[in-house]
Amino acid sequence: MGAQVAEFTRSVEPRRGIRRHRCVGCLAVVIVGFALIGCSSSNDSSSSSSAPSTSAPATTTEVSPPTTGPAPTVTPTTAAPTTTPVTTVAPTTSVPPDDTEELSRIWFVRDERLGAAYRADGDPQALVEALLAGPIAADQTEADPTTLTTAIPDGVELLGLAVDGDVATVDLSRSFESGGGSLSMTERVAQVVYTLTEIPGVARVAFSLDGEPVTTIGGEGIQVSPPVGRDSFDTVKPLILATEPRPGQLVSSPLQIVGENSTSENNIEISLRAADGRVLVETFATGTGPIFDGDGQPVWGPFETTIEFDAGSATSGVLALTETASDGSGRLFADVQIPVNFALGDGTSSGTLDGASTDAVVVPSGGCCEPGPTVLLTDVTAQQMEGFDRIVFEFTAPVMNYNVRYVPLPITEDPSDLPVQLQGDHAIQISMGATGTDQTESPVRQSYTGPTRLAVGTGAVLELVQNGDFEAVSNWVLGTNGQPPFRVTTESNPDRLVIDVASPG
Repeated sequence: MGAQVAEFTRSVEPRRGIRRHRCVGCLAVVIVGFALIGCSSSNDSSSSSSAPSTSAPATTTEVSPPTTGPAPTVTPTTAAPTTTPVTTVAPTTSVPPDDTEELSRIWFVRDERLGAAYRADGDPQALVEALLAGPIAADQTEADPTTLTTAIPDGVELLGLAVDGDVATVDLSRSFESGGGSLSMTERVAQVVYTLTEIPGVARVAFSLDGEPVTTIGGEGIQVSPPVGRDSFDTVKPLILATEPRPGQLVSSPLQIVGENSTSENNIEISLRAADGRVLVETFATGTGPIFDGDGQPVWGPFETTIEFDAGSATSGVLALTETASDGSGRLFADVQIPVNFALGDGTSSGTLDGASTDAVVVPSGGCCEPGPTVLLTDVTAQQMEGFDRIVFEFTAPVMNYNVRYVPLPITEDPSDLPVQLQGDHAIQISMGATGTDQTESPVRQSYTGPTRLAVGTGAVLELVQNGDFEAVSNWVLGTNGQPPFRVTTESNPDRLVIDVASPG
């Protein structure tokens, strides 16, 4: 599945009776036997292909060594072992651009249609386990007050996961088919199918329960043999699906938006907002093709449009694709939220970066940094982007005071004043009114448990090193090649301090 995901889609409300289906008719199928070997998957950090919707190439993925040990072996009871090798799940078959920080998608339910949430871990086994665990608080947004839920019962366990060609075979504990009616059973099977078809190359899913291959799920008899794909679950399919841009992708203007829809009058409302809430673009697009078939059932046709925008100093934002009720109530029938990162600056080889300089950035002006309300540091990342290097500090609340400035070498540790080894011939000191230690809990808890030394690469910044966390003030230092200009911005949801340093190439 990898870090790349096709879109960030929120589940949607059926708008009229014709869209609300509480029963799913059984498909006429030929029942075939299959064998399953349960195994774990390897970790992967990136991919670049869009998520398949109904079809994908039937190729066997490459095997990567497991990192967490093999999952239980599934012994078939109704068929002899297949002669076709079944590989472990390889999260990706291609490499994305270096300038992306993409997210992985898992599928939940909102208002009787599928909706998606994100996880940073791109390992397929970890994502299926996250799907079984259900939505977390971070999956809900202020802009979308409708609760994101799951139709999968509590306590369902993943026993095995394997990919052979374009088919993913998943083995779940028998409690997967307990409780619920026809709609609930359809939703839970669709959640698994949509999540597993995020794996590049996977188009269909076969099911086993407690190690035994099954042809139907639940007393309602939801057909799952032969292996099923997304096209078997149009009754719970979101009314808007976007394949471009990918969530978390680094985007620039003009931005191409591609997907499919079944909205009223084929219209999709488009809004691009910066992380600080500024609206950068508001427009709409119209899909092509019919939105109903001859029986009055919804069908999905393609849409494509291009927008131009100026992100200013914003480093990230959200692309929203929606369908709003025409009665003026503001009610959303479809709501797709796609987080994106903005490619700021012109990124030229001369190392220029919009809004950057070598001057100190001090907030509030006049000094830094004094302890204030407890702000906990939770994450630190360093990444090479196109034209600049990006350092991001993430907090539990907005950081109210900080000081980012060039300082002379050598660097010392706070409060010991011991020397700190640092690559580079110049240094940028970052002091923040925050701490990685939560003193309010007993025993004391570390809110930041990541590395204190991060290698950035061969760009402007060589290394990021922590050189102090004392009296609610956290200090980090960047070792740089030369004295490139930098800029400092803040973001919310989550609260972050972002330092971009212009790269020489």
